[in-house]
Amino acid sequence: MELSNLVIQNGLAPPGDSGVNGSSSGENGDSGGFGQNGGGIDNNGILTMNMVTVQKNSAGDGGDGGDGFAGSHGLGNASGDDGGDGGSGGYPGFGGGIYNSNNPDKQFTINPKPRRGMV
Repeated sequence: MELSNLVIQNGLAPPGDSGVNGSSSGENGDSGGFGQNGGGIDNNGILTMNMVTVQKNSAGDGGDGGDGFAGSHGLGNASGDDGGDGGSGGYPGFGGGIYNSNNPDKQFTINPKPRRGMV
């Protein structure tokens, strides 16, 4: 694919999914999902850019960790269960402006805007 003479800006890749909450006494919440890559461009092939500006783009945020389920109260002399731990947040995506997959078959070329005096 070839892109020429354009501006790619204010792109936002989707965030990761939230982790699942614990559903029974003492159960931990799941971890959040990974944010998606490439807020402006997520390149998975051959890409050439001619006089293209890429600005103010963001990769996706990691998803929120799920909530741990509350513990139970003990009856009489019995002790109750501890509450579950919340899940960890997910990792954010890579490449806010441009993400180029790490594959030897992929190619990414940038041809900048010529400066005054250049031929």
